[in-house]
Amino acid sequence: MEIFIRLKNEEDYYIVENLTREAFWKPDKRPVGCDEHYLVNKLRQSSDFIKELDYVALVDDKIVGHIIYTNGRNDKYKRKKPVRKNNGKR
Repeated sequence: MEIFIRLKNEEDYYIVENLTREAFWKPDKRPVGCDEHYLVNKLRQSSDFIKELDYVALVDDKIVGHIIYTNGRNDKYKRKKPVRKNNGKR
């Protein structure tokens, strides 16, 4: 089995969202369903979305996987003091 990886294009968006929904769907979860496909859609609309790192994996010209990247940040742990370049050593 050969896996081909390429950048995602707009025609792939619907397929990728369905693939994600199918991968995470849990019929025994209450309420039934999943939200991960919606998250993929929202991440793609975000200003942090990195289009150059949005890939699909194909087997026999069928999308079987994908990966999406965004810029990340954690505002909760902002440093109050600048980090010393020498790790505090003199």
